[in-house]
Amino acid sequence: MAQRAYIEVYGDELVAQELFAAGDRAASLRPFWPTVQERMHEIEREQFDTAGARSGNPWAPLAQSTLWRKFRRGENLAIMRATDELYDSLTGMTTQSVRTYGDDYFIFGSTSEHFAFHQDRNPSSNFPERKPID
Repeated sequence: MAQRAYIEVYGDELVAQELFAAGDRAASLRPFWPTVQERMHEIEREQFDTAGARSGNPWAPLAQSTLWRKFRRGENLAIMRATDELYDSLTGMTTQSVRTYGDDYFIFGSTSEHFAFHQDRNPSSNFPERKPID
């Protein structure tokens, strides 16, 4: 009997659409998840490299004051790449990377405080929403 995979994606369903190609034909998706993980790493690199445009939802540009602050601190000037903590956790494997899977599920994310902050905008915040996974 075929298993159906459940992939929870925050934001648009572009990522989920790419990942469901073989899901309905497998009894267990466990052997498939390492390939999905590698594809997710690629998708995340594309998402950061295009400042969100890959998903069709480009991230708001950084304020001039933010760019100046990052420059003075010697940080990466790219959006959401000041320390690369979030980027590294989503494009590879770090102590903050969340990758868990079983026969019919795959969890992909990050424990970086920046992840939740940008993924689901806090209405009381002045920062624009910039979804790392969209």
